[in-house]
Amino acid sequence: MLSDTPEVVEADRVTGADCFLAKFVVSDVQELETVVDRFVPFASTDTAIIQSSTVARRLPKL
Repeated sequence: MLSDTPEVVEADRVTGADCFLAKFVVSDVQELETVVDRFVPFASTDTAIIQSSTVARRLPKL
């Protein structure tokens, strides 16, 4: 389902209490709610909004 959702730009399977961490790109909170609501019948969700990035995505030094 994650791979079929165009708003999902990144998704990872993680350890701990959560099973997946997915990043969505949406234009506003209403769109975020609409997208998250698609997953509610299948799993519980926790939502957080990134306010700013302290470290930009970068590649490790090899």
